[in-house]
Parts: sequence; C-alpha cells; structure tokens
Amino acid sequence: MTNNDEYDMSRPFTPRPFFIPEVDEAEMAESIYESTRKNLLGESVPDRRIQRLDYEHNGQKFRAEVGEQDQGGEGTVMAIFGPSSPRNLYYVTTLDRGMLRGIPIMVGAGEVRKVYEFLDE
Repeated sequence: MTNNDEYDMSRPFTPRPFFIPEVDEAEMAESIYESTRKNLLGESVPDRRIQRLDYEHNGQKFRAEVGEQDQGGEGTVMAIFGPSSPRNLYYVTTLDRGMLRGIPIMVGAGEVRKVYEFLDE
C-alpha cells in the first residue's frame, strides 16, 4: 500500500475483538499487550484497546491497523497505544518497533484524524 492510496484509506472499518497478531491464546495476548504497554519509553498510556489509527504526517495520509503491514515498511502492526501523557503521543508497535526491540512509531495526537477501538468483550 502506498502512503496516499485513497482506496485503502477509505476502506470501511470492521471492528474485531481484541487480538495480537499470530498469538492464539487470549492469556498470552494479554500478557504481551501489557508488557509492551508498560515499556513505552516510560510513558503512561490509558488502557484503551486501539485497533486502527488514521493520521496525517507531512501532508500524507496514513493508516495503522493491528494485523496489517505498516505503511512505512516496518512490519506487521502488533498493537497501538495512546495517547500518552505528558507527551500526548500515540505509539504504533511492530516486532522491530517497540515490541521486541527499537522504539515504537510515534504519532502526535494533533496528527490523528480518527481512532477506532476493538470491540468490547
């Protein structure tokens, strides 16, 4: 997907129950989610289950959705957190960006156009 692919950006949102890609057990998914949430550069984030984040950066439209490839080529989006306090950032994590190593993809709250949450369970 390209950064400005209007077809993909306008694709309807389909809410799903919470999941972590490639993790079949609910307990393991919860453990991975909480461990990652607690290690976001020391930032405090709300316990909000975000499935998709639509945002703009430098005039380009982006969509980060759990279970899909990151538009910047960083791998599969594993989890999305935010907004943090006090920096007011959203964190998009992939295995190499914030989950197993590296820092998460940071999105300023002012860049966010829409936040879609997982279904309540």
